[in-house]
Amino acid sequence: MSLYDDEIGTDLIHNIFITEKGEEVMQTTNQFYDEIKNTELTDAILTTFDTQFNEFWETFPTSDKYQGYPRTRVLRSDKEHCKKYYKKALEEASHEDIIKALVYEIKMREKNSINNFKSSFSDFKFMKASPTWLHQKEYNIYIQLMKEDTVEKKDVFSEDV
Repeated sequence: MSLYDDEIGTDLIHNIFITEKGEEVMQTTNQFYDEIKNTELTDAILTTFDTQFNEFWETFPTSDKYQGYPRTRVLRSDKEHCKKYYKKALEEASHEDIIKALVYEIKMREKNSINNFKSSFSDFKFMKASPTWLHQKEYNIYIQLMKEDTVEKKDVFSEDV
């Protein structure tokens, strides 16, 4: 039997009242729902940013040490400033581009370190520390270099003369 049965009539619906306790339960439920709705969205945004920043942080070299070259300075430093600068960097470049630029620079510096005649040479000694790298927008330089690197290059030395 439902409230809308013809046998009961519409008078029954008009005679239903919510008690004070019921009213409290409804208000508490609505407040709880509003808090969850706002919190989940905020947490999802923070989680995405935190995940992206952590990927950047873990990718960035900790120091200039490379193979036989001893550590002379720290490169990954000042995490709180880096977070602020990374948030600003995301306003003009995508997370993927920033990570690709960082990985590109790391590979370039590894190649330069390996190709150098001195076994104890590290090109990482010229890399900027993480807060400076972000604040001075070094990623833009490497994004541009990656674009130029994709341009087809002709190998003039391999042609038959």
